[in-house]
Amino acid sequence: MQYYRVGKPVRDRLLDLSVESNEWVVVGADHDTMLAQGFQSLDVSAGLYRDPQTDEPYQLARREVREYNSGSTILEISARADLDSELAIRDLTIHAMALDDQDHLIDPFDGEEDLQNGLLRHVTPHFARHPDYLLNIGVEAACLVKWGFHIAHGTYGLLKRMVAEGRVEQLPPASWAEAIRATLVEGATPSECFRVWQRCGALATISPSLDQLYDKEQAHESEQRSPGALAWLDEAVRAGRGREQILGDWHARLGKDAEVIYHQLGI
Repeated sequence: MQYYRVGKPVRDRLLDLSVESNEWVVVGADHDTMLAQGFQSLDVSAGLYRDPQTDEPYQLARREVREYNSGSTILEISARADLDSELAIRDLTIHAMALDDQDHLIDPFDGEEDLQNGLLRHVTPHFARHPDYLLNIGVEAACLVKWGFHIAHGTYGLLKRMVAEGRVEQLPPASWAEAIRATLVEGATPSECFRVWQRCGALATISPSLDQLYDKEQAHESEQRSPGALAWLDEAVRAGRGREQILGDWHARLGKDAEVIYHQLGI
């Protein structure tokens, strides 16, 4: 068995940010092995466990395979899966890095370089098969834009393809609401999340009423000014207001279409 620290905690460590807990990938183990080692099972089919001592998550390594009969792609937990195959199914290169037990960085997709360049870039085309990744990248953009992070041109193209293929409709409204709440935290710029969704066409699909607030002549400009109702979210976060307080007050800022927008976003 081999244990590797992965994901956002590795990213934050490289950014010299505080890391409160770790995420782990385990290579060379199965369900019985994890239970024998004292881990608690959270989801057997997903290969997800937790350490009862630290409460940190442990993921059995997975790999992407194509089913013979249907031709669809699934994630498989098997002895053939290794660290590289697990990192390959992550959303962004800056989350597809790992640290071994000697603190050596393992970086098969150049995440460290993207981190230094402030680039949010998808790891592989696997990204397009995960609608929730479209949500994630908006949240990450909102949280990292203060350091100059921006989305790679090719990744924007992939997001637009996901919208065109109807991936957005696969997400329940509650997922959008959860993502929006994730941007209402100290240091984040919530309007950047909406700007990402608007530029790739996702916002027009989930909330046409909110999308209409944007200046369509500037729709594809990287420096497009956020509508006042969304810029207000940034101000509310900077003022230190709580999430539910912000969402309650935001309703008034949206005017006559507030109820429609809240319903569309699952709030």
